Amino acid sequence: MSKIVSYILGIVTGVIISAGVLFVYSKTLHHTTETEQESDGISMFEGRGQAMSESSFKIFQTIDDKHALASGITDENYGWYMGITVMILGDENDHFYDDQIIKRSSGKKFYQVGTYKYTTRTQECKTVPIVALLSSK
Repeated sequence: MSKIVSYILGIVTGVIISAGVLFVYSKTLHHTTETEQESDGISMFEGRGQAMSESSFKIFQTIDDKHALASGITDENYGWYMGITVMILGDENDHFYDDQIIKRSSGKKFYQVGTYKYTTRTQECKTVPIVALLSSK
């Protein structure tokens, strides 16, 4: 009888230990996923960074309504946008869409406020400045 009890206790102990290990593993995996989602490759500065020289950007890919990848203008006469790639950071009133032109308005400039890291479709890792249209100092 003691062999049967020992055998059953061994099985129950193994199941409990396995369940505990799986629980801890899933919590660790869930925490890592949440941390990655929170940062999403975005690293913000504590204050505003340098002013950008570009007067306008053309969005080529929206990330969501308030974040978009854009190219800086290279030739204002022809409207060519093949300059620096940036992530544009909008506010609660902005709703970005593809091919939208974001122009600098009077009294405002584009300032770098952080960096954005992402992986392209060709699996290249890119880091671009995050810019926001802010009042000039």
